[in-house]
Parts: sequence; C-alpha cells; structure tokens
Amino acid sequence: MVIGLTGSFASGKDLVAHRLIEKGFAYVSLSDLIRDDLRAENLPITRENLINKANEVRKTRGASEWAKRAIEKAKRMGAQHTALVSIRNPAEVEELRKLPEFELWFIDSPQRIRYGRAKKRGRTDDFPSFEDFQAKEARENSADPAEQQLGKVFALADRTIENDSDIASLQLKIDNILYELGIG
Repeated sequence: MVIGLTGSFASGKDLVAHRLIEKGFAYVSLSDLIRDDLRAENLPITRENLINKANEVRKTRGASEWAKRAIEKAKRMGAQHTALVSIRNPAEVEELRKLPEFELWFIDSPQRIRYGRAKKRGRTDDFPSFEDFQAKEARENSADPAEQQLGKVFALADRTIENDSDIASLQLKIDNILYELGIG
C-alpha cells in the first residue's frame, strides 16, 4: 500500500510519516526530491526556492512529474508499504491514483498552532511574523495548475487527520487507521 501525505506547512506530515516508518513503511519525500534538484544546481535550500523549483519542473515537465519521480524511487526501494510525503498538486494525486493501493491523507492543524510549531523548530526565516506566515501560505493555493494547489489536493483526500493535540494522540489516530486498513 502507498499512503500519500499532504497538509499545510508544520501540520505534522513528518510526524505521521515517522509513525508509518515505525510500522514498516518506506519513506519518500517529494520535497527531498526537490532539494536534490536544488543541490544539483548549487542553489540554497529555502522554502522560496523549493516552491519555485517545484513549480518550474511542473511547468516544464508536467504537473505530475514529482509524483512520477517519487513512484520510481519507491519502486527501487522495493518495500511492501510506502509513505509518500509532501503531495501539493492535483496532478500528482491523479498520477498516484494509478497505483493499485493508494490512499491520500491530509494532515490538518490550526494555522496558529502550525506557526507556533514552526517558530519552536526555528523554521521561520521565511516568515518572521504570523502575517508573513499567512501570506506565504496563501501561495500554496495557486490557481495555476502547474503550481501548488493545496486546497484542491485537500478536496481529493481520502482521510483528514486532525493534529491539534499531542504526539501520542496523533500516533494513536495513525495506529487506529492502520488497524482499520489491516496493516501493522
């Protein structure tokens, strides 16, 4: 089974992914694939550069390109179950739905909580204030089909997982879903 994880910045996607890894899932991050491209071009890895590179590749190679690369990487890993993290465009979801067993999870958390998490992790260089955070986040909902369209991806999700409490509560939610799916 392939579980795709999406959600806004600092919503808890990586926490969910780590729980899936603990349950035997392989891990592939679309953001890591974008980081690899930035490193190959000797560009600094910033949130702005990640978004720009992702959008550039979607425009030149097709909106599903990152999903195709992630699928190839997952196949090379040969795992029975894989978590694909950071899905940001409906064409990526469409590509992933071609897989025999795919489910998309949207990890959600209130904006103020996410901003607090980002500050705590020291990841606020791109948005020193809450207003900057809100403005940057608005960019994730472009009308351009070759850019990030997180709102449209949310509408395609099979499940929405609220991450508005502590880590143990989130892990329990994941464990219950995996049990329901017959995994873990």
